[in-house]
Amino acid sequence: VLAVALALFLLAAGWRLSLPGLQYDECLAAAPAVNFVRGVENAEPMHIRPSVIRPFGHPLPVMVLPYIGPVKTLAHAPFFALFGISTVTVRLLPLAAGVFSLILTAWICRRLWNRWVAHLAVLLVALDPSWVYFLTRDVGPAALAVLLKLAAVALGIRWWRSGSLWSLAGTAFVLGLGVSHKVDFLWLVAALGVPLAVLAPRELAARLRGRSLVVGAAAFLAGAAPVVAFNVATGGHTFGPFLERLLISEPGRFLGGFFGHFATRVEQVAGLLNGDAVHRLFFAAPQPGSWGWAVPALVAVSLGGLLVLTLWRFVSRSPAAGSALSSSRSTLALLIHLVVFLVAGCFSPTRLEPHHLLALYPAFHVALALGLVESRRALRRHGRWHHGRWRTAVTAAVVTAVLAANLTSGVAIDRGLRRTGGVGLRAEAYEGPAPWGQFYEADVSYLGLGFHLAL
Repeated sequence: VLAVALALFLLAAGWRLSLPGLQYDECLAAAPAVNFVRGVENAEPMHIRPSVIRPFGHPLPVMVLPYIGPVKTLAHAPFFALFGISTVTVRLLPLAAGVFSLILTAWICRRLWNRWVAHLAVLLVALDPSWVYFLTRDVGPAALAVLLKLAAVALGIRWWRSGSLWSLAGTAFVLGLGVSHKVDFLWLVAALGVPLAVLAPRELAARLRGRSLVVGAAAFLAGAAPVVAFNVATGGHTFGPFLERLLISEPGRFLGGFFGHFATRVEQVAGLLNGDAVHRLFFAAPQPGSWGWAVPALVAVSLGGLLVLTLWRFVSRSPAAGSALSSSRSTLALLIHLVVFLVAGCFSPTRLEPHHLLALYPAFHVALALGLVESRRALRRHGRWHHGRWRTAVTAAVVTAVLAANLTSGVAIDRGLRRTGGVGLRAEAYEGPAPWGQFYEADVSYLGLGFHLAL
């Protein structure tokens, strides 16, 4: 099943990989990678001058922007060195990240639940329009954030079950590397840590003490070294302006408007799941068609059902529920992870954008897969549904509906790319004050970052 999912993803994502044209978020890390590979320095990263170090005479920015480090720049370099520099090779990195993320998703689901959850999860996400198009065009950027999150979870599982200091160091280092990639990865650090603190506080405290705590902290700081060094040198230039804007902004903009922001985030999740966010990104227009409700509705029903079922198991502690408590703890951790990240995402100092939520992938599809597996167990105990063919038919119908919705959205996006080339995605100029110009008191005129950084 994993091989089928990988084949579907590679076919769908690679079909028109050169379309649409490069957007400035893609160029941010790619342009310094070009300089690094060629050993020339065409431009410094904006706002951070001087910021370039020269290992072996090749220029490498410590920070590309005050909240984006050199991780993606370094990751681009092997692709450019081996395959040259083009729109397609810029996108080979997020494409590879998508492949490895699917593999890690299957591994994690097998360890935390079972192989059926793993099979269904990778199959459900393989053709998701945001997974196929949004991540591989990496407007955000978010592809590496997804990969690093899943790598940290995989290493964290090994650490939790074995107690290995090396696994702990690897987990912490990868989390720090995620922060170096983009500072809003801290939302994910919180969303991964809070479930452990809530569901297993004693075990967590016992594992993170003395030597383990020192090793974990040192490894995290090593991964986050570019961000730490930059903020030490600048007096907190990453966080200071953001916190100032967050705390003294106009009334209701952040804290007072939390519920409005949360509703916006939920709406953006639906847009990612049904492909509307991709359509608006590529074509500056909403997605046509009537399938838009299907996948978000199924995910919502699955999340609600999982919450009720998991809480019942914890409260009842019946013999029937006892055997499922271990997997239920993992399920509840997944639900807490989603809520914590969505709440943290409501306090973004910049405009609330759908790409902020891509880092949650593929958690929604894992939840849907869990819902299908749990519904099969529930149906097994009720009359005529006891027979396996009925339960298989229900599962197959839901999977088919999701794949059909994703395929319909993907075909519409592909037709739009073939017809227009993606008129909505471009290195656009900003009208009025630039967003981060407001934060960093910079007077900047923009043609588009792709031009500025000389890709």
